[in-house]
Amino acid sequence: MKKRNSSIDIIRLVALFGVVGVHFFLNTGFYEIQVSGAKLFFAITVRSFFMYCVPLFIMITGYLMNKKTLSRKYYKGIIHTYITYVVISIILLIFSNIYFSTNYSIKDGFFKILDFSAANYSWYIEMYLGLFLLIPFINLMYHGLESKKHKQILILTFTTLTALPLLLNYNEYRNWSWWLQPAKSYDYDKIVPQFWEILYPLTYYFIGAYISEFQPKIKRSTNIILLILATLVAGAIGYYRSFGGPFSNGQYQGWGSIQYIIIAYLLFILLLNIDSSGLSQRFKNILRMLSNASLGAYLISYMFDKLVYTQLNSAITNVNQKYLWFPVTTLLVFSLSLASALIIDVIIKRVSSLPNKNRVE
Repeated sequence: MKKRNSSIDIIRLVALFGVVGVHFFLNTGFYEIQVSGAKLFFAITVRSFFMYCVPLFIMITGYLMNKKTLSRKYYKGIIHTYITYVVISIILLIFSNIYFSTNYSIKDGFFKILDFSAANYSWYIEMYLGLFLLIPFINLMYHGLESKKHKQILILTFTTLTALPLLLNYNEYRNWSWWLQPAKSYDYDKIVPQFWEILYPLTYYFIGAYISEFQPKIKRSTNIILLILATLVAGAIGYYRSFGGPFSNGQYQGWGSIQYIIIAYLLFILLLNIDSSGLSQRFKNILRMLSNASLGAYLISYMFDKLVYTQLNSAITNVNQKYLWFPVTTLLVFSLSLASALIIDVIIKRVSSLPNKNRVE
């Protein structure tokens, strides 16, 4: 039996905290205020850093799943994930009926579960189910390449298909005055093909597979410096694109953007190379349990977002003052979501008696 890497558990929990961190900005009115000044630059930079969240989750999948092959056992690995989604969807539908007085019927709930709208953050599940079905075949693509260089070219190709359009196609090249204040216009000139930009999950998957195979290392001090610089650049891009208007949350700020690829890669390498050998087995087991519950925590965090940020927004109306509560609210949502998901995970396992050996999110 292959020894479990506790660093991956740590990375998954860090990814979950990134989700909670990004959603702080979603739930506190950040996207409605005018961007200008040092405070907004700092806020945008913090948000840019936490955008590592989804990329890390997908890279973990590539890291752990790149050896999976086509088999009946493989397909059983999705059962627990889907049951978790359904159970949490039911909880959120009940929550919505009580908290928002939505009055969803059983029939409404059934179809909302099918169309992935019952759990408000379930777009990730919809994406992951498709990725899961593709994994045995994209693994053949990856391992069919004979050399490290060829695999680097594969990653470069997918980065070109998914990230380059986001970098080059959302600018107005025919109006040079646009560059002085990009936020004033959303008329862009497409100059490279962008049909395949939605394939960014495969870019991150292949990066995770590459890291798993070749275990790249960067000197810790260098890694931290590069991560800080990449975060500052990402923050500067977000500030520049938004200056003078509300935060410009266009496609170029999406998960597939090159700045988030770089941040996620550097953070993954930094956390992967943490020496966990000194951790006690008991602590590693706790990490494992929390890590296994992270996907459920991602989904159910919507409920705690609404509960916590409704209180914060009613008590404090000034967005700048809300930033002071970032550590408290994010840690609270993170803890409540993880504790709830852990309980749900334990109950599902005991009720269904499903094996958990082949499950990875």
